[in-house]
Amino acid sequence: MYKLNFKICDVNILVKKRVVKNSISRMQKAAAIALSIVLAGSLFSCSSQSEEPDENLLLNDVQTQRTLGHLADICKWERIHDGEIVVINSSEEETKYIACYGDESIGNYIDYSDHTLLLTDGVATSGIYSISKTGLLRLSPDEYELNVEISLNEITEPAEWRVALISSKLSPEANIRIKVTELPASMTCILGKWKLLKDTKNLMLHGWVTTDYSKQNIVFEFKENNVLTVSGAGDFWPGPGEHSFSIRNFGGITIRNSGLSYEISSNKEQLTISNLWVGGSERYFVKIK
Repeated sequence: MYKLNFKICDVNILVKKRVVKNSISRMQKAAAIALSIVLAGSLFSCSSQSEEPDENLLLNDVQTQRTLGHLADICKWERIHDGEIVVINSSEEETKYIACYGDESIGNYIDYSDHTLLLTDGVATSGIYSISKTGLLRLSPDEYELNVEISLNEITEPAEWRVALISSKLSPEANIRIKVTELPASMTCILGKWKLLKDTKNLMLHGWVTTDYSKQNIVFEFKENNVLTVSGAGDFWPGPGEHSFSIRNFGGITIRNSGLSYEISSNKEQLTISNLWVGGSERYFVKIK
Protein backbone atom coordinates (compact mmCIF):
# COMPACT_ATOMS: atom_id res chain seq x y z
CA MET A 1 0.00 0.00 0.00
CA TYR A 2 1.21 3.51 -0.84
CA LYS A 3 1.76 5.73 2.20
CA LEU A 4 1.84 9.44 1.47
CA ASN A 5 1.99 12.38 3.86
CA PHE A 6 -1.06 14.00 2.32
CA LYS A 7 -4.15 15.08 4.19
CA ILE A 8 -7.47 15.66 2.44
CA CYS A 9 -10.13 16.65 4.92
CA ASP A 10 -12.71 19.23 3.91
CA VAL A 11 -10.27 20.93 1.60
CA ASN A 12 -10.52 22.26 -1.95
CA ILE A 13 -7.72 21.43 -4.33
CA LEU A 14 -7.73 23.23 -7.67
CA VAL A 15 -6.38 20.99 -10.39
CA LYS A 16 -6.32 21.11 -14.12
CA LYS A 17 -6.93 18.12 -16.30
CA ARG A 18 -3.92 15.94 -16.82
CA VAL A 19 -2.67 16.07 -20.41
CA VAL A 20 -2.35 12.57 -21.76
CA LYS A 21 1.13 12.14 -23.18
CA ASN A 22 2.34 9.58 -25.66
CA SER A 23 5.01 8.25 -23.32
CA ILE A 24 4.14 6.80 -19.92
CA SER A 25 5.86 4.60 -17.41
CA ARG A 26 4.87 1.01 -16.78
CA MET A 27 1.67 0.25 -14.93
CA GLN A 28 2.31 -0.01 -11.21
CA LYS A 29 1.43 -3.23 -9.47
CA ALA A 30 -2.26 -3.16 -8.55
CA ALA A 31 -2.94 -2.31 -4.91
CA ALA A 32 -5.97 -3.41 -2.90
CA ILE A 33 -8.19 -0.40 -3.51
CA ALA A 34 -11.98 -0.21 -3.66
CA LEU A 35 -13.41 1.64 -6.64
CA SER A 36 -16.47 3.85 -6.43
CA ILE A 37 -18.38 4.15 -9.71
CA VAL A 38 -21.02 6.75 -10.50
CA LEU A 39 -22.68 7.40 -13.84
CA ALA A 40 -23.56 11.05 -14.34
CA GLY A 41 -25.91 11.20 -17.29
CA SER A 42 -25.92 14.99 -17.45
CA LEU A 43 -23.97 17.82 -15.92
CA PHE A 44 -25.86 20.67 -14.36
CA SER A 45 -25.20 24.39 -14.32
CA CYS A 46 -25.14 26.77 -11.41
CA SER A 47 -23.51 30.00 -10.37
CA SER A 48 -19.90 30.15 -9.25
CA GLN A 49 -21.10 30.42 -5.67
CA SER A 50 -21.08 27.23 -3.62
CA GLU A 51 -24.35 25.39 -4.08
CA GLU A 52 -25.53 21.88 -3.34
CA PRO A 53 -25.98 19.84 -6.54
CA ASP A 54 -29.51 18.74 -7.41
CA GLU A 55 -29.36 14.97 -7.03
CA ASN A 56 -32.38 14.57 -9.33
CA LEU A 57 -30.18 15.57 -12.26
CA LEU A 58 -27.79 12.67 -11.71
CA LEU A 59 -28.56 9.45 -13.56
CA ASN A 60 -27.50 6.46 -11.47
CA ASP A 61 -27.20 3.51 -13.85
CA VAL A 62 -26.78 0.44 -11.64
CA GLN A 63 -25.91 -1.88 -14.52
CA THR A 64 -23.08 0.41 -15.63
CA GLN A 65 -21.78 0.58 -12.06
CA ARG A 66 -21.73 -3.21 -11.87
CA THR A 67 -19.99 -3.51 -15.22
CA LEU A 68 -17.25 -1.02 -14.33
CA GLY A 69 -16.96 -2.48 -10.84
CA HIS A 70 -16.36 -5.90 -12.39
CA LEU A 71 -13.74 -4.46 -14.72
CA ALA A 72 -12.06 -2.74 -11.78
CA ASP A 73 -11.49 -6.18 -10.27
CA ILE A 74 -9.88 -7.64 -13.40
CA CYS A 75 -7.98 -4.56 -14.58
CA LYS A 76 -4.86 -2.77 -13.36
CA TRP A 77 -5.40 0.90 -12.68
CA GLU A 78 -2.38 3.16 -12.65
CA ARG A 79 -2.15 5.37 -9.59
CA ILE A 80 -2.93 9.05 -10.16
CA HIS A 81 -1.19 11.77 -8.14
CA ASP A 82 -3.27 12.97 -5.19
CA GLY A 83 -5.56 15.84 -6.07
CA GLU A 84 -5.15 15.30 -9.80
CA ILE A 85 -7.93 14.31 -12.18
CA VAL A 86 -7.37 12.45 -15.42
CA VAL A 87 -9.82 13.26 -18.20
CA ILE A 88 -10.16 10.40 -20.70
CA ASN A 89 -12.01 10.98 -23.96
CA SER A 90 -10.96 7.98 -26.05
CA SER A 91 -10.06 4.31 -25.82
CA GLU A 92 -6.48 5.19 -26.77
CA GLU A 93 -6.15 7.52 -23.79
CA GLU A 94 -7.79 4.93 -21.53
CA THR A 95 -5.17 2.27 -22.27
CA LYS A 96 -2.45 4.55 -20.91
CA TYR A 97 -4.00 4.39 -17.45
CA ILE A 98 -5.98 1.14 -17.40
CA ALA A 99 -4.84 -2.31 -18.55
CA CYS A 100 -7.34 -5.19 -18.59
CA TYR A 101 -6.89 -8.88 -19.20
CA GLY A 102 -7.88 -10.39 -22.53
CA ASP A 103 -10.26 -8.38 -24.67
CA GLU A 104 -11.90 -6.61 -21.75
CA SER A 105 -11.85 -2.81 -21.82
CA ILE A 106 -13.83 -0.07 -20.20
CA GLY A 107 -14.01 1.43 -23.68
CA ASN A 108 -16.24 -1.49 -24.65
CA TYR A 109 -18.91 -0.06 -22.35
CA ILE A 110 -18.44 3.69 -22.82
CA ASP A 111 -19.39 5.70 -25.90
CA TYR A 112 -16.53 8.19 -25.90
CA SER A 113 -18.23 10.24 -28.59
CA ASP A 114 -20.80 11.32 -25.98
CA HIS A 115 -19.11 10.61 -22.65
CA THR A 116 -15.92 11.25 -20.68
CA LEU A 117 -14.25 9.00 -18.11
CA LEU A 118 -12.76 10.77 -15.06
CA LEU A 119 -10.19 9.09 -12.81
CA THR A 120 -8.89 10.38 -9.49
CA ASP A 121 -7.57 8.95 -6.25
CA GLY A 122 -6.08 9.90 -2.92
CA VAL A 123 -5.13 8.78 0.56
CA ALA A 124 -7.53 9.21 3.48
CA THR A 125 -6.32 10.33 6.91
CA SER A 126 -7.27 6.90 8.33
CA GLY A 127 -9.07 3.72 7.30
CA ILE A 128 -12.11 3.93 5.03
CA TYR A 129 -15.57 2.57 5.77
CA SER A 130 -17.05 3.61 2.42
CA ILE A 131 -16.97 6.19 -0.34
CA SER A 132 -20.42 7.55 0.35
CA LYS A 133 -21.15 9.86 -2.55
CA THR A 134 -19.64 11.44 -5.62
CA GLY A 135 -20.99 14.18 -7.84
CA LEU A 136 -19.88 16.52 -10.59
CA LEU A 137 -20.89 20.18 -10.48
CA ARG A 138 -20.52 22.68 -13.34
CA LEU A 139 -19.33 26.07 -12.09
CA SER A 140 -18.89 27.76 -15.48
CA PRO A 141 -18.71 26.58 -19.13
CA ASP A 142 -15.24 25.09 -18.65
CA GLU A 143 -14.93 24.79 -14.85
CA TYR A 144 -16.22 21.89 -12.78
CA GLU A 145 -16.06 20.64 -9.20
CA LEU A 146 -15.85 16.94 -8.39
CA ASN A 147 -17.16 16.15 -4.89
CA VAL A 148 -16.06 13.00 -3.05
CA GLU A 149 -17.46 12.07 0.37
CA ILE A 150 -15.57 9.48 2.40
CA SER A 151 -16.74 7.81 5.61
CA LEU A 152 -13.80 6.80 7.80
CA ASN A 153 -13.52 3.78 10.09
CA GLU A 154 -11.55 2.99 13.25
CA ILE A 155 -8.39 1.82 11.45
CA THR A 156 -5.62 4.33 12.15
CA GLU A 157 -3.45 3.52 9.11
CA PRO A 158 -4.21 5.77 6.10
CA ALA A 159 -5.99 4.00 3.25
CA GLU A 160 -6.01 4.62 -0.48
CA TRP A 161 -9.19 5.39 -2.38
CA ARG A 162 -10.00 5.64 -6.07
CA VAL A 163 -12.98 7.01 -7.96
CA ALA A 164 -14.05 6.60 -11.60
CA LEU A 165 -16.91 8.68 -12.90
CA ILE A 166 -18.57 8.78 -16.30
CA SER A 167 -19.93 12.16 -17.33
CA SER A 168 -21.36 13.70 -20.44
CA LYS A 169 -18.66 14.83 -22.86
CA LEU A 170 -16.25 17.38 -21.40
CA SER A 171 -14.28 19.95 -23.35
CA PRO A 172 -10.55 19.26 -23.71
CA GLU A 173 -10.08 22.66 -22.05
CA ALA A 174 -12.12 21.76 -18.98
CA ASN A 175 -10.61 22.62 -15.59
CA ILE A 176 -11.74 20.43 -12.71
CA ARG A 177 -11.20 20.95 -9.01
CA ILE A 178 -11.84 18.31 -6.40
CA LYS A 179 -13.46 18.68 -2.98
CA VAL A 180 -12.96 15.75 -0.61
CA THR A 181 -14.99 15.57 2.60
CA GLU A 182 -14.10 13.05 5.29
CA LEU A 183 -16.80 11.97 7.75
CA PRO A 184 -15.54 10.93 11.21
CA ALA A 185 -15.19 7.28 12.20
CA SER A 186 -17.62 7.84 15.07
CA MET A 187 -20.44 7.71 12.52
CA THR A 188 -19.59 4.12 11.54
CA CYS A 189 -18.16 2.78 14.79
CA ILE A 190 -19.11 -0.82 15.51
CA LEU A 191 -17.86 -0.79 19.12
CA GLY A 192 -20.48 -1.39 21.80
CA LYS A 193 -23.33 -3.79 22.47
CA TRP A 194 -25.70 -5.01 19.76
CA LYS A 195 -28.73 -7.27 20.20
CA LEU A 196 -29.28 -9.93 17.53
CA LEU A 197 -32.79 -9.65 16.07
CA LYS A 198 -32.86 -12.10 13.17
CA ASP A 199 -30.83 -14.13 10.72
CA THR A 200 -31.78 -14.49 7.05
CA LYS A 201 -30.35 -16.97 4.55
CA ASN A 202 -31.19 -18.33 1.11
CA LEU A 203 -31.63 -22.10 1.09
CA MET A 204 -31.73 -23.61 -2.39
CA LEU A 205 -34.68 -25.92 -1.72
CA HIS A 206 -36.65 -23.60 0.54
CA GLY A 207 -35.84 -20.08 -0.64
CA TRP A 208 -35.31 -17.31 1.88
CA VAL A 209 -35.55 -18.48 5.49
CA THR A 210 -35.56 -16.12 8.48
CA THR A 211 -34.81 -17.13 12.07
CA ASP A 212 -36.17 -14.81 14.75
CA TYR A 213 -33.80 -14.23 17.68
CA SER A 214 -35.46 -11.11 19.06
CA LYS A 215 -36.76 -12.84 22.20
CA GLN A 216 -33.56 -14.73 23.06
CA ASN A 217 -31.51 -11.76 24.31
CA ILE A 218 -28.39 -12.62 22.31
CA VAL A 219 -25.88 -9.78 22.63
CA PHE A 220 -22.71 -9.12 20.62
CA GLU A 221 -20.30 -6.73 22.35
CA PHE A 222 -17.45 -5.42 20.22
CA LYS A 223 -14.62 -4.16 22.43
CA GLU A 224 -11.63 -1.89 21.71
CA ASN A 225 -9.10 -4.70 22.17
CA ASN A 226 -10.52 -6.57 19.14
CA VAL A 227 -12.44 -8.95 21.35
CA LEU A 228 -16.05 -9.85 20.59
CA THR A 229 -17.99 -11.12 23.59
CA VAL A 230 -21.18 -12.99 22.73
CA SER A 231 -23.80 -13.82 25.36
CA GLY A 232 -27.11 -15.66 25.13
CA ALA A 233 -28.42 -19.16 24.51
CA GLY A 234 -29.38 -20.83 21.24
CA ASP A 235 -27.97 -22.28 18.05
CA PHE A 236 -26.25 -19.38 16.33
CA TRP A 237 -22.85 -18.43 14.93
CA PRO A 238 -20.26 -17.84 16.36
CA GLY A 239 -21.82 -18.98 19.63
CA PRO A 240 -21.45 -17.69 23.20
CA GLY A 241 -18.00 -16.76 24.50
CA GLU A 242 -15.08 -14.58 23.44
CA HIS A 243 -13.98 -14.35 19.82
CA SER A 244 -11.46 -12.25 17.91
CA PHE A 245 -12.56 -9.67 15.38
CA SER A 246 -10.93 -7.00 13.23
CA ILE A 247 -12.25 -4.20 11.05
CA ARG A 248 -11.18 -4.07 7.39
CA ASN A 249 -11.41 -1.21 4.96
CA PHE A 250 -14.50 -0.64 2.82
CA GLY A 251 -17.06 -2.25 5.11
CA GLY A 252 -15.22 -5.48 5.89
CA ILE A 253 -14.99 -7.30 9.21
CA THR A 254 -13.30 -10.55 10.21
CA ILE A 255 -14.80 -12.65 13.01
CA ARG A 256 -13.00 -15.86 13.98
CA ASN A 257 -11.04 -15.77 10.72
CA SER A 258 -14.25 -15.53 8.67
CA GLY A 259 -14.53 -12.59 6.28
CA LEU A 260 -17.82 -10.71 6.35
CA SER A 261 -19.21 -7.30 5.48
CA TYR A 262 -20.91 -4.93 7.88
CA GLU A 263 -23.14 -1.91 7.51
CA ILE A 264 -24.26 0.60 10.13
CA SER A 265 -27.36 2.72 9.59
CA SER A 266 -27.10 6.50 9.34
CA ASN A 267 -28.68 6.90 12.79
CA LYS A 268 -26.09 4.43 14.22
CA GLU A 269 -28.90 2.31 15.70
CA GLN A 270 -28.92 -0.70 13.32
CA LEU A 271 -26.12 -3.07 12.31
CA THR A 272 -26.08 -5.67 9.52
CA ILE A 273 -23.38 -8.34 9.23
CA SER A 274 -23.41 -10.51 6.13
CA ASN A 275 -21.63 -13.21 4.16
CA LEU A 276 -24.48 -14.01 1.78
CA TRP A 277 -22.11 -14.00 -1.19
CA VAL A 278 -20.55 -17.28 0.01
CA GLY A 279 -23.85 -18.95 0.85
CA GLY A 280 -23.94 -17.64 4.40
CA SER A 281 -26.52 -15.43 6.05
CA GLU A 282 -27.34 -11.84 6.90
CA ARG A 283 -27.73 -10.91 10.55
CA TYR A 284 -29.62 -7.89 11.83
CA PHE A 285 -28.84 -6.14 15.14
CA VAL A 286 -30.08 -3.17 17.12
CA LYS A 287 -27.83 -1.00 19.31
CA ILE A 288 -28.20 -1.38 23.07
CA LYS A 289 -28.02 2.00 24.81
